[in-house]
Amino acid sequence: MELIKCKLDGVVICKPKLYYDNRGFFAETFRKDILENFINKKIDFCQSNTSYSKHGTIRGLHFQTSESR
Repeated sequence: MELIKCKLDGVVICKPKLYYDNRGFFAETFRKDILENFINKKIDFCQSNTSYSKHGTIRGLHFQTSESR
C-alpha cells in the first residue's frame, strides 16, 4: 500500500498494490499500522482487503496442523 499526502490538511490517499495471478487479483487496500506510522496518530480501523476471482476459484481457505505451530 502506498500512502500519499494531499494538499488538503489531514487527507491521505491509500493506493493499494494489486497482486495478480491466473486466478484473479488480491489487494490490501488499507492497513492500520502502516497508516498510523505515516500520520503519527492512532486510529480505530484495522484492515481492508479486496479480491477478484475467476469462476471456479476458491480463496480464503487456511490449514494448520499442530506440528506447524
